[in-house]
Amino acid sequence: MSYLQSRWMAGALLFAGLSCNLYAVDGVILIDQNRALAGNVTPGDAPGFPVTISQPGSYRLQGTLRVPVDTTAIEIASDDVTIDLNGFAMFGDSSGPYQTVGAIVDAGRRTRITIHNGSIAGFSAGIYLRTSSHVIVEHMNVYLIVGFYAGGIVIGNTLSSNAIIRENISVGMIQVTCPALITNNVATAYEFENPIGGGACVTSNNVKAP
Repeated sequence: MSYLQSRWMAGALLFAGLSCNLYAVDGVILIDQNRALAGNVTPGDAPGFPVTISQPGSYRLQGTLRVPVDTTAIEIASDDVTIDLNGFAMFGDSSGPYQTVGAIVDAGRRTRITIHNGSIAGFSAGIYLRTSSHVIVEHMNVYLIVGFYAGGIVIGNTLSSNAIIRENISVGMIQVTCPALITNNVATAYEFENPIGGGACVTSNNVKAP
């Protein structure tokens, strides 16, 4: 093998390795801590947080994300985005028991957004999905001062400790550990857990789904 052939082969193998790290076999774009810090997950995504998703498609966590204080984890700048946490978590990095960190996911008024299958903790703002069309947040465990702000569908989620559950259409039960504020939701049922000294849940303007 000539020198040029060997260099070409090495470059091809390197590129193949990078491609395997960026994309799953099914074409889903993979995200982990190293990928987030490196940037360019999608065009225009700067190194570090937030990870900016500027193109439609499916995205999947490959590991836990740890996000600096006062920083949004993921900013969605496109319609038609699905984020699968793949059983992993996104943590706000702070030393206090109630972290003051930005939103875990900010999708603005984007539509056809799905976020599912994972855990989030330590974010003061929560998941912002300020739209009333085609939004699904499902099978999430949410801890500390976190709320869903979504005019969409919330399915099978567990929220705990100072949660804000507002303006959701819920198929199935919303499980909440008090204290929490539950307002302006349509839901089939709520289940409240009130540990000793945990405070009360406050509900207002909620409608039972048919």
